[in-house]
Amino acid sequence: MHKVRVGVIGVGTMGRHHARAYAHFKYLCEFVGVHDVNPVNMATVAEKYEVTAFPRVEDLLSEVDAVTIAAPTGYHYELAEKALTAGVHVLVEKPVCRTVTEARRLERLAQDRGCVVQVGHIERFNPAVQELAKLLQRYPVVAVDVKRMGPFDPRVRDLDVIQDMMVHDIDILRYLLQAEIVDVHAEARKVKSSTFADHAVCTARLSNGVIASLTASRVTEQRIRVMNVTCQGAYIEMDYIDRRLTLSRDSRLHYGNNGKQTCTLENVGERIYVPDEEPLLAQTQHFLECVLYGRQPLIGVPDGRAALEVVERIQEQVYDERAVPSLDGVAV
Repeated sequence: MHKVRVGVIGVGTMGRHHARAYAHFKYLCEFVGVHDVNPVNMATVAEKYEVTAFPRVEDLLSEVDAVTIAAPTGYHYELAEKALTAGVHVLVEKPVCRTVTEARRLERLAQDRGCVVQVGHIERFNPAVQELAKLLQRYPVVAVDVKRMGPFDPRVRDLDVIQDMMVHDIDILRYLLQAEIVDVHAEARKVKSSTFADHAVCTARLSNGVIASLTASRVTEQRIRVMNVTCQGAYIEMDYIDRRLTLSRDSRLHYGNNGKQTCTLENVGERIYVPDEEPLLAQTQHFLECVLYGRQPLIGVPDGRAALEVVERIQEQVYDERAVPSLDGVAV
């Protein structure tokens, strides 16, 4: 079997994970090399995996069949355009691009070039999400509550918390519910950033009538990634981090018949089995197989663009006509 020759563009924190994933799949790919504007990062990763460090991205693109783009979001379109123009397949980290306009241009370019372009919405490959998708085929959804929160990360300098974190759950809602977000109402605050929102809350209505509440925060001193789903006949709790899924169902009220005003509430709770799979490895394997066998990826540019469109609608609400309130209550 022909192996896919692969490289990684941008070997910061996420890029190093992608490099590790490619090194893992030696039976599917040949890890050729890396490129990064930081020569120390580039040399360190190249030495660790015994691959070539390419100072020029064009030189890397001339030697590979596919690349992962893990550079800052502002460079996603520029780098993806170079790769596609060179006939190279692309796995681009989320969000797909900086703006919806760039995403639309990338979508057209991918179609014209006939290359695989997969967007790194990695939560789709979380085994807990995959098992939740199966459960929701049995229980009609009424409402969803999502919280994605954690400490401030000074490395993220070019995105607000909506585009950096909430975009994950926007994509998951579209995927799980097979519906579009048709209405949003959002509020946000700056806390540690001078320009961008660090804490945002959004109430959304989907085209199938489901109500969703999304909270994203990068100023919470605890790492939280949870989704709670209220269904007809069931309540489901999912923890993205622990990959834990709990189902409560068949709740019943029992009234005493002895004239006393007593009752008991009973329900059946069960822990759903979730396979022990690393989402990044599953995502990488999927990308490589799409390239090898000419398949369409689970998350293509249209999905990345759709999530980004919702992000921009939320941003219009929290930034338009007024500044986002800062921690001291003064608009900045």
